[in-house]
Amino acid sequence: MKSAYIARLNLEDEHLLGVAAKIRGQMKALSRVVGDMDLYFLRDNEIRRNDVLLKRFGTGRLGRMLAYRLFFYPWLAHRLSPHDYIYIRYQGSSLLFLYLLWRLKARNPKIQIHLEIPSFPYDTEYAGLRDHMLGLVDRLFRRYLHHHVDRVVTFSRQACIFGIPAICTDNGVAVDTVPMMESPPEPGCFCLLGVANLAFWHGYDRVIRGLAAYYAQGGQREVRFLVVGSGKEREHLQRLARNTGMSEKVSFLGALHGKALDQVFARSRLGISSLGMHRLTVDTTSLKSREYCARGLPFVTDHEDPDFTAGFPFLYQAPASDEPLDIASLLAFLDGVEAMPHFRQKMRCYAEQHLGWNTKMQPVIDALAKAGCLPPGEGD
Repeated sequence: MKSAYIARLNLEDEHLLGVAAKIRGQMKALSRVVGDMDLYFLRDNEIRRNDVLLKRFGTGRLGRMLAYRLFFYPWLAHRLSPHDYIYIRYQGSSLLFLYLLWRLKARNPKIQIHLEIPSFPYDTEYAGLRDHMLGLVDRLFRRYLHHHVDRVVTFSRQACIFGIPAICTDNGVAVDTVPMMESPPEPGCFCLLGVANLAFWHGYDRVIRGLAAYYAQGGQREVRFLVVGSGKEREHLQRLARNTGMSEKVSFLGALHGKALDQVFARSRLGISSLGMHRLTVDTTSLKSREYCARGLPFVTDHEDPDFTAGFPFLYQAPASDEPLDIASLLAFLDGVEAMPHFRQKMRCYAEQHLGWNTKMQPVIDALAKAGCLPPGEGD
């Protein structure tokens, strides 16, 4: 079965390392039944298949823009051999994207094309004039997707998207690639950790305003907020920290990965997942919550997640509002969790049993089996 994963993303960009890990985890899970998958992606101004350079477009910023905006989809459309199965991470619709889909179906009318839409509905995620213009293009062309796409993969609970039947699943984590936190928490200081490509829907402003309120009300415990990542929201968060007098309590560490990121995790007592999902009309689940769980780090979020029900003892459920995070209540929750014996091992065990990509991609495999793409029993 000739299969491929297509992602029009620069997967070696330090801001997208989490997405790259997710894609490789998904591929590994799918490869159990569809065989080896090729990954087609961008690296700066280059189109690559796995680690092989296929085509380079120009140099510098112009070359990167040409590869991303103009040439990626049509180049693949003309050069991909017939495939039996294609899994595509959706980056919005355009005439060029529809052309790729049309060519794939023309080469093999029996091909199964699955389109993953990471968050849906996503129109409220657009920020700035350029994003809104791209959104207009997307809305113009996405109405035609149902002519070419067999199933949409969604982390929402939608049964049908753009007139295409949906496969509902959830985000996962490659547990075996994420080290569990072994060392005890740093004594005397409660470090809250946020790791993200910073955007307004992460709601980190709620943490900063919560710290300001905690100390204004006479809070005595030493609490710090470690922010790992960069993005459009970073400048706003830095300004907010200055304006609230929290600059010494909030550290902006930039993008980190590997051992440097592991060292920051080792200092941390609690992970901050998304606290601003209510600012979007979106139905999805958080990758970061799953990484925190796999590492054995208790965490806080403000939205319902089917993988972490109300009885999950290592999750602090904040209200879905713009109110400052209640730091005193959060610390009381954390004291309770840290009093539990072997709480990190219990979180890790839960992640291994429920959050791995083999589990999360099983509905996709079931859909392939139902479509007759797999030998009998192969999808079990």
